[in-house]
Formats: sequence, structure tokens, C-alpha cells
Amino acid sequence: MALIGYARVSTQSQDLTEQIEALEKFGCTKIFAGKHSGKAKDNEEQLSKMLDYVREGDVVVVTKFDRLGRSLNQCLNILEEFKKQEIGFIALDQNIDTTKKTDPLSVAMIHLLGLFAELERSFIVERTQGGKQAKIAAGDLRAKGGRPVKINAGMKEKIAKDFNNGLSLSETARKHKISIASVKNVKKELKEKKDNLHRSYAIELEKFCNSKEEIEDVLNNTQQHYNKCDENSDAEYMCLLVDILENLHGKNVILL
Repeated sequence: MALIGYARVSTQSQDLTEQIEALEKFGCTKIFAGKHSGKAKDNEEQLSKMLDYVREGDVVVVTKFDRLGRSLNQCLNILEEFKKQEIGFIALDQNIDTTKKTDPLSVAMIHLLGLFAELERSFIVERTQGGKQAKIAAGDLRAKGGRPVKINAGMKEKIAKDFNNGLSLSETARKHKISIASVKNVKKELKEKKDNLHRSYAIELEKFCNSKEEIEDVLNNTQQHYNKCDENSDAEYMCLLVDILENLHGKNVILL
């Protein structure tokens, strides 16, 4: 008879050390361990290796019953496989030992703990769904599921116009069916683009303006400066003002 240990954690951030030490202390000669979520498809590889390895008369040992899986069906199916192969099962923390064939309490405890594990799984799902609904109510439309809306250049242009028209973040998100976080990212991107244009145009205006104050005035009040231009104005300066109006202020301009 060989004692075969099996250790599992729920997430990659958790540690197997404590389980492995307990299994080694109990006398397990081989231990199967993997950082899996507990779902059948994720545990398939480790469980398959263990089931291929164990032989009639061996005993599989875990620290807790729910280390076998997170659903009642999964746990009971594995135990049924152990039973078919005449493999024993021990859960250290719950004092479950199926090798004690005259102890009906162990069998009853297995079913009871499996039921508790299934109930806890249901509670987790319920809490997750509650959190999802709360996000949707708060305006995070991504929580509804499905593929997220692709924010292309055309949509960004429309969002920019919505900002110029005074739409709020939540109004813009609802209009374009995207999350508020996505709208914030677009707004941040547009601001960075505008700041870069502002700096670039400031450099170009240096040849036409006498001070930084005058440059800022032209950039902030471009329409007024353009309206002051006439047929005697510098053509290059006028074209620059048109570029600033169209690219920095988002206005369509007809050359004078």
C-alpha cells in the first residue's frame, strides 16, 4: 500500500507549501500538485496523472475534502473511481478515512461535505452576479458580457464632438454603448493629443509672434485672430490659423 498525496489551490497567487508539508508529514511517498482553479477541465491533467499512477490498495490523501474539486459531482465522481479501483481516500482535516469500511460516518461525511462545497460554490456565483449587476447599474457596460465595442478612429472623433457639446462621461458611455472607463481613456488620449498639438503650434507661431503671451493668446483665441486677417495678411500665417482652428479647436474653416 502506498500513500499518494494530492494538493490543489484555487488561484496562482496561493501557496501549496502548507498542504505539501502536511501530506509529507502524514507519510505520502508521492504528491501530485498543481495550481488550478478547481474546475474539471483545469484539474483534468493533474487528476488524470494521479488516477493513472495509483493502483489497487493505494490510498489518496488530501488535507481537506474540497481539494479534490469545487463541485459535488466532481468530488463524488473521483471517489467513485477510487471505489472501482479499490483505492482508499483520506481527508486529514475532516478525519475522513474510507479505508475504515466499517465506519459509515466517513461515507456520510463525504456526502455532507460535498454538499457544503456545492452550496458555497452557489454562494460565490450569486455574489459574483450581484457584483456584476452593481457594475452595470454604475455604468460599466462591459459587465453585460459579449465582445467589447471596438473604439476606432471614427468613434473617437464622435466622442470628441460629444465632449465639445458638453456631454458627460456617463452620457457619452450610454450613447456609444461602451464603459465609462473606456470613455475616460478616450478623453485622456484626446487631451494628450491636444496638448501635443498645442506645443507643436506654439513652436510654429514663434516666427509670427513676439512673446509667449501672444502665442498663447493666438492659440486660445484663434477665431478672433483669424477674423482680423484680410487680403494683406501673411498667407502662411493664415494657413497656420486655419490648421489650428480645424485640428486644435475642431472647427471647419473657409479661407477668406
